[in-house]
Amino acid sequence: MNNDLSQELGRRKRAAWGAFSKCREVLVNKNIDMKTRSNIFNSHILPALTYGCETWNTTKTEEESLRVVQRAIERRMCRLTLRDQVPNDTIRQTTGVRDVIAHIYNSKRRWAGHVLRRTDNRWSTRATEWYPRDYKRGLGRPPTRWLTPMRKVEGATWWRKARDRVKWQSCDLHLWRNP
Repeated sequence: MNNDLSQELGRRKRAAWGAFSKCREVLVNKNIDMKTRSNIFNSHILPALTYGCETWNTTKTEEESLRVVQRAIERRMCRLTLRDQVPNDTIRQTTGVRDVIAHIYNSKRRWAGHVLRRTDNRWSTRATEWYPRDYKRGLGRPPTRWLTPMRKVEGATWWRKARDRVKWQSCDLHLWRNP
């Protein structure tokens, strides 16, 4: 695998816009309370945009492209265009929707904890704990791996904390790039 998510992210973006078009009449209706519209966004569009995100290993560029899609949909919800020059923070406060990147890393944290708490020796648990000792990496910068956010936030023994559900819920992975 070359860790290229571009095709999958393209599918997810199209799915999010498809979900938006199905709910368009409700989401752009100014007569409906914004809290109701944000709940619809969080329950229909965000899952379409982030389906399968537990296993993604995103780069900064890919995360930014997901943010762009979310902001575009939020602008449509508020009936704003880029010419209106309303800051993104103001739009986010108005809509009150969940941040897509925070949602991705929250899902990733939940999935990692779920996998490590299993005791039936499934392949997903074994693959997470596997360390290839006879493999030599190639030259150059090592790729960012799926485990990198957990290791950066919680250290090399992150899996111990992940096995304790209460401690693991306090872990905030979405800030791993800039703590």
